[in-house]
Amino acid sequence: MIELIDCPETFYTSVEVTAGSRLFYHVFDTDKQVTRVIVEINKHNLPGENNFFPINRLYAQESKYPETSDAIPMISRLHFDEKFRDVMVHVFGKTLICRSIEIATQLARTKNFDCITLDGDQVSRKGTLTGGYYDNRLSRLELQKRKQKTEMEIQETENVRENNAKRKEQVDAQINRIIDDIQRKDTVRSKHEMKFDTLKKDIHMWKEELRTKQEAKPQKEWKLSSLRHDLDQMKYTMESYKVG
Repeated sequence: MIELIDCPETFYTSVEVTAGSRLFYHVFDTDKQVTRVIVEINKHNLPGENNFFPINRLYAQESKYPETSDAIPMISRLHFDEKFRDVMVHVFGKTLICRSIEIATQLARTKNFDCITLDGDQVSRKGTLTGGYYDNRLSRLELQKRKQKTEMEIQETENVRENNAKRKEQVDAQINRIIDDIQRKDTVRSKHEMKFDTLKKDIHMWKEELRTKQEAKPQKEWKLSSLRHDLDQMKYTMESYKVG
């Protein structure tokens, strides 16, 4: 139950004393749920004592509180979800927070309410008076509040970690896409470079072939001229034979 309520720190002591061990009762919607839990506890031989509040089995009747400036209904200072009202009325509904032990004694006797002071001194409607020093440093509500705060901080830290992990995955994926794109471009560039190198070699070979042919051209032209001269001589000789 301690996880279901909150109140100003001023009332921690009176609330804790009023609830006692019931702060640690387990709250369930139905008694059938409680039965299933008890079966599992017994099945596994779990140690310890467990107490339960099955909401469907609670009879919580709202009280008519006395109109006085010297006392307030404890339940009016509690913060809780309305679906747990029957539990809160069952535990705190018959308790008044009083300014002093004298007022608590008077109201308990005349108004039929359990009364308590901010220091935790109790006067029951049956007349029993309970009091003594209560160490606020050991406040269970304060510890619960710190626990909830720590759990929230842990959850927030976990959420940040998960968000950072997701962001890292997104960044890694983006980096991988960029790397893949660079590699594809490098592959294309390498192919172009290979084609360019091949073309350069072909051009160089063609130039060498052209240079060789150009260097050989004068000699071939001279040889052609010589052959033409020889041919002319042969034609002339043959003509002279015909005349003779």
